[in-house]
Amino acid sequence: MGNWLAPLLIAAGIALAPAPVPAQAAGTGEPDNLNVLPRPQQVRIIVREYEERSGGRAIPDDLLAFYLDRVQRSTWTRGQIGQDITRALAEAGSTPAASDTVVCESTAEPVACAVPWQTGARVVRQLSDTPCVEGQNFAASPGRVIVQSGCAAEFAAAAVVGHGRDVVCESGDGSRTTCPTGGGVARLARQLSAAGCVEGHSWGSAADSVWVDYGCRAVFHVTGVSGAIAP
Repeated sequence: MGNWLAPLLIAAGIALAPAPVPAQAAGTGEPDNLNVLPRPQQVRIIVREYEERSGGRAIPDDLLAFYLDRVQRSTWTRGQIGQDITRALAEAGSTPAASDTVVCESTAEPVACAVPWQTGARVVRQLSDTPCVEGQNFAASPGRVIVQSGCAAEFAAAAVVGHGRDVVCESGDGSRTTCPTGGGVARLARQLSAAGCVEGHSWGSAADSVWVDYGCRAVFHVTGVSGAIAP
């Protein structure tokens, strides 16, 4: 608006409306709508949000990519991301402690990493852009994990096979799917999909079922089964 017009409007009793200010997250001085920020700043905010809500833990790479996609495609706000992080952390209450996990990263050649368990291994945190899929670019044997072809991940012990039952659950179309287990405790035994299966984000369990989402397909080993699975 030209400088000559403002005094005329004021003299006529017409108030000038202030320019709209983007809503800000409480106490941060940052806009709640992350879509208005450049991508590096979006990354910093989401990483910090996860660290604050998880007690200093690093956000899994695939979870960060998921939130950045939600910001771009669905205009998720910082508040929505924070709520989803809280939900995911609550559902992942049985995530193994850092002392029970081993990071193994491949280079041009296969890399073998010693692990403190004698069972198979499962991915608990994807570190590479290349998905780690058992039988394709990682394998496990008693006391070690072998990775290759760009796989890098944090591994934990898989459920002991031979007791309980195995349940296959698949998010074939990328949507959430619930599979009955008949009770007991479900653990990821073998990932079948290229999409990462991360507990609390793309899979989780309830008292008598396991759920998968975002393209996760996997075999889950269920121990302490208390009931029969409906056909």
